[in-house]
Amino acid sequence: MTQSLDMVDQLRRKLNGETVDQIASLTVHFSDNCNLKCEHCSYAEQKEKIELSEKVVEELANHDPMYTCLVGGGEPTFLSHRDRFNELVSMLPNEKRVYMITNGIVIPDHVDEWGPKFDFIRVSLDAATPETYMTIKGANQFKKVIDNIGRLLDENINRVGVTFVAQGHNFHEAPQFFELVAPFYFKHGNRFFAKVKPLRGYEHLLPPKEDIQAVYDSIVEKASKSILFKRFLEEGTNFFELPNMYIPVTEKQPEGEKCYYSLLYVLVSARGVVYPCGVMSRKEMNSIGNLYSDSWEDVLQRQREFHEHINPRENEECKGCWDDDKNQILGEIIDKDLDVNPSLTKLGGIGNLYCHI
Repeated sequence: MTQSLDMVDQLRRKLNGETVDQIASLTVHFSDNCNLKCEHCSYAEQKEKIELSEKVVEELANHDPMYTCLVGGGEPTFLSHRDRFNELVSMLPNEKRVYMITNGIVIPDHVDEWGPKFDFIRVSLDAATPETYMTIKGANQFKKVIDNIGRLLDENINRVGVTFVAQGHNFHEAPQFFELVAPFYFKHGNRFFAKVKPLRGYEHLLPPKEDIQAVYDSIVEKASKSILFKRFLEEGTNFFELPNMYIPVTEKQPEGEKCYYSLLYVLVSARGVVYPCGVMSRKEMNSIGNLYSDSWEDVLQRQREFHEHINPRENEECKGCWDDDKNQILGEIIDKDLDVNPSLTKLGGIGNLYCHI
């Protein structure tokens, strides 16, 4: 039974010293295996085939996560047998409280069973041509992924998005990328969205600022010639963030003095290791437990200790935090004791704004 879908309420309860078993925001890696060999990906050379056990997924589901992200690790759909994805997802909460980031090569069987659980599925395309896709991904799967994006929309997944992770090899294709995927928006409306973002840690590989601006200007020019394309860009994309892609965030120190989000979030790797945030997972630091050996009570205790002892503004390990905006929002809510709709926190859940684009 659902306990709550209000993450702000849960945060207040935890700050007041209450023990809350329910997980607010869960990121889980079903697998460290992948069917691609993307440049700069630390999992590309993964030798061991590791998958999270049903027992661990069941334990996480028993804590009724408000919002769950399925991501890598490797590729969340690339599992040991065809029915395994549906078996694992079937344990998770209903009510469109799950989303997934996938490479889109595999659409698991039984989509009619697992599909209704998803708020959205976002496909990492990262190219506008088969040639660039091959250069970045190391596989000739471009057409299949494009076809699968259409299939997910036709299968009535609530929302389907596509990501263009900007880097040196593909940035010049950004205008072509938006033109390529715009027909999905024309056909399906707001059920489709497109997101562009820089490759974390490799912003230095992007073109010079003036070249980035030129690419942005060319997109704006194309929009001036089509009212439908302009509407797609304004309502279904974050293209307006392109001019700031050159700003490196990896070495940026967070603004917040308290890591409130660490009281709401857990990331569980395919090895069962639990981290308090994505940055610590990426750096393989500050684990707060392992679900193969530690109790949930132990994990919660270490979660509290992490929150109490870390100051993101001063801690070198927190550089590059991509949840700093959430921490600042949560900090203002707590400091001013505001009554805020959960959607404004960007934390997901009912009426969420999180990861819409």
